[in-house]
Amino acid sequence: MVFGQSPMAQGCQTLKIALLGVLLCVSVAEAASDPLLTHPVFSRQQQSLRQDILRIIEQVRSDHRVGIEFENLDPDDIDQTQISLREAAPKDYGRVYRFLLLLQEELNKYPPNFLRPAQLESIYLVKSLFREDKNAQGIYDYRHKIIFFDFARQYGGEMAQRHNIHHEFFHVIDTNSFYWQEKVGWEELNASDFEYVRKGKVHVDPEPNQANYFAPTRKGFVTYYAMMSPYEDKAEVFACLFVRSQSRLIQRWAAKDDILQKKISYLKQFLNIYTDGTINEDYFTRLWAASER
Repeated sequence: MVFGQSPMAQGCQTLKIALLGVLLCVSVAEAASDPLLTHPVFSRQQQSLRQDILRIIEQVRSDHRVGIEFENLDPDDIDQTQISLREAAPKDYGRVYRFLLLLQEELNKYPPNFLRPAQLESIYLVKSLFREDKNAQGIYDYRHKIIFFDFARQYGGEMAQRHNIHHEFFHVIDTNSFYWQEKVGWEELNASDFEYVRKGKVHVDPEPNQANYFAPTRKGFVTYYAMMSPYEDKAEVFACLFVRSQSRLIQRWAAKDDILQKKISYLKQFLNIYTDGTINEDYFTRLWAASER
């Protein structure tokens, strides 16, 4: 009831309320046709971010022929016996967007069609990514040909994220290449007394690396994680080659480390063959002239 108003004023007020009710019904009907507008925490800023995300995804698809998913993931594409994850919520769109910008920048370091021979199906951007009971920044599922990236776990650590992006992309081309079957084994490049850990704790020598004090204690390695297996070893060197600051660092290490120098040369030879000569020394020179990262 409205107090202190004439009957006409009360009638106008009633009409306004009725019109408001009609408009509200129309708005609800429109929202029902758009799942974005029915999300309980979907703000205008989040809608704008989502459009920016979709724009970048479409650009990556056009440039690199690979899809990117961040919502409504198909559970049939996820090996739930080994991989657990959470999908991005609207509140995460800012972080998804920033990771996508970085991912696009790193993908653009590769020549066109770099991933096509490997037939990568899709990239899933997720959070709380685990393989069995171990957290993971990235996972390549070669059976489904999908890369999973955790956009949140290393948020704020840009160099680590860049490194991890290239690490996982190398697993894609490594798994789908016959190059290694025709060449001298990677493991033969290591010192004769070295064995990869494969599982368990990496052995750390008590003495520092005699060639490079700040490098891992074993010659020939760019990180301790590389000592886990030849697959991780190759991926770690590859990743360093495509992150400018890391590339400069391992080149300095390699000047005093003949094993690491052989590994770098080996990977560059592989990339030259894999890309039909596109990636060569001149390619890296041009890359670093155009990129600061």
